[in-house]
Amino acid sequence: TGDATSVPEVTKPSVGDTESDPEVSAFMTSFVDLLVVKARSAGHLSQPGEEGVEQEKRFRKSLVATLQRVVKPFTVRELNPKWADHVFKDTYGRLSLSQVFEHIDKKGHLPWIRAEREVQESGVDLIGDHV
Repeated sequence: TGDATSVPEVTKPSVGDTESDPEVSAFMTSFVDLLVVKARSAGHLSQPGEEGVEQEKRFRKSLVATLQRVVKPFTVRELNPKWADHVFKDTYGRLSLSQVFEHIDKKGHLPWIRAEREVQESGVDLIGDHV
């Protein structure tokens, strides 16, 4: 029938490489669970008994594989990230507040942030852009 309680509990497949990041693992597990419930309520996972268990296992495995391909590129960890603590050192060439305001008045955005128009035209590199 589509009733979420009519299908026996299925062993959930591992979310693989993302287990090293608990937040990503929790997100993927929750998202897969949500999609399984939606598929059940829509009648897509309605096989009875052991056949239904196998159907759900295959569905979960397919979802996890797809999510790994989609989510993994966004969970890249840089080994030597550019960190901004250097801006507090005396050797850093800071702009004065008047220079910052002058730039904002002239160009409409902060000096170290790309303009909205540029971002709309070229997008944002999630790995390379450090905002």
